[in-house]
Amino acid sequence: MKRAIHNRRNFLTLSGLFGVGLLGLSSELPKVQLDAGSYSPETGLDKLKWWLGKFFGHAGEAKPNENVVDLISKCGKDCALRGNLMQKLAEMRSEAKDPGNLEEMIAILKKNQFGDAISLNGRTIGISYNKCYCSIRTEGYISSPDFCHCSKGWVKTVYEAYLQKPVDVKMISAIGRGDSVCHFEITA
Repeated sequence: MKRAIHNRRNFLTLSGLFGVGLLGLSSELPKVQLDAGSYSPETGLDKLKWWLGKFFGHAGEAKPNENVVDLISKCGKDCALRGNLMQKLAEMRSEAKDPGNLEEMIAILKKNQFGDAISLNGRTIGISYNKCYCSIRTEGYISSPDFCHCSKGWVKTVYEAYLQKPVDVKMISAIGRGDSVCHFEITA
């Protein structure tokens, strides 16, 4: 039998992580009637339901040394793998003469609008977003600053997929934490 959560303290940490209400869900959730005619997988509420399923799946498989931030980052990876993003990245990579060349990669990412500002300093890539693109946050379902680690997992997955090697990602700032932009540094 899988352990869903290692102990009561971890469960309370997971449950309280996301802010006020059940997992930080806004107390003013809209009333949504889900039937075949109204169900849209692109709404924030639908994405939240999918995301929570992934989160608690990861919690059920968590190793004793993993923390909540690790689980949230894994959900960002799941989000990046969802849909056709990996196919788009493969197409972008095929445009490159040298897919491992960071300068060429940045030019391709800029051309395809992968970030509002992308820079290169040595082997460190800086990427900034002037707004939050996560419908779960922008529609007000989760307000915890810790939720921004989902974006960190998304960024890590995107750059690892393009470069086809592990990268290290640091979240420097995040709109969800009160900053004016989301900024990540990726070391290849």
